Amino acid sequence: MNQQLKTHWPDVLNQITHRLNPVHKAMLTPFEESYYGLAHQSEWATDIMFKSSGTLVKIYPTLMRSGICTFSSTDVMRFLGKKPNPNFRGEVVTHYGRRPEGLCLKHKLKTNSVKIYDKCGSIFRIETTLNDFCDFKVYRPKEGDPTGSPSWQRMRKGVADLHRRAEISQASNERYLTALASIKVDRLLGEVVKSVCRPTCYRGHWVRPLRPWSPKDSILLKTIIWGEFNINGFRNRDLVGHLFPGGANKLKEKRRASVRTTHRLRILRAHGIIRRVPRTFRYVVTDKGRQIANAIVQTQHITITRITELAA
Repeated sequence: MNQQLKTHWPDVLNQITHRLNPVHKAMLTPFEESYYGLAHQSEWATDIMFKSSGTLVKIYPTLMRSGICTFSSTDVMRFLGKKPNPNFRGEVVTHYGRRPEGLCLKHKLKTNSVKIYDKCGSIFRIETTLNDFCDFKVYRPKEGDPTGSPSWQRMRKGVADLHRRAEISQASNERYLTALASIKVDRLLGEVVKSVCRPTCYRGHWVRPLRPWSPKDSILLKTIIWGEFNINGFRNRDLVGHLFPGGANKLKEKRRASVRTTHRLRILRAHGIIRRVPRTFRYVVTDKGRQIANAIVQTQHITITRITELAA
């Protein structure tokens, strides 16, 4: 299957079309016009196999609820490789329903989507479907100049860009799975967050505890687990605009916001929520940090009535 990503599809399809219409060349003589292969829609799935259907049945309803309650429209945009933009005029829709493959949860951005379902009862499938390619780029020569220097160009519907679609779809699947995997928490919430709610010593200095439900720390935890940062992590400047919206327009204000962000990153590092990527200025969320952040963010989207029902 992976070999198909290296296949030169125009040659393969030309062989098929010649068998289907052997008089094509004679019909168009003296003109030479070949067929142009299109992929109107592409689907790329990642399957997680379970040893028994009972294991998947036990956790799947929770994954479904978490996908609905936890992931916002901006998260869906980031899963599908699109940064939130004030000028965006599309629509993000999340819905679920029963299909022949299983119970499906689908997040749709315009005509592109990412969805999960319990296929055959023992397979957890995450699938990215692409119909609209205009928002994506592919590294190739310009159209009409096959020998020119490659650059980032708009993706085409032609089969020549199938390899790039696979890369984008796989990245989407991984972002979604990484975000979803940390939602299920077997321990009590109090036990999970207890370690970060008390002071800790970091490099010889005491660091204050996290205050998970305070506005400042809450938006910090919510920001670092966004799908946009799942693959490559984040830098100080990536967080400034989210933590200090509209408050860092002047150079002096930007520097002040950067210093404050550095202080908060240090708190997260001290509590083991994030770690620094060696020889870079990027940070990634640890497994412990993702578990804690997702647990806190998820509880903030549950009503008091619902919590009471679950506790009953």
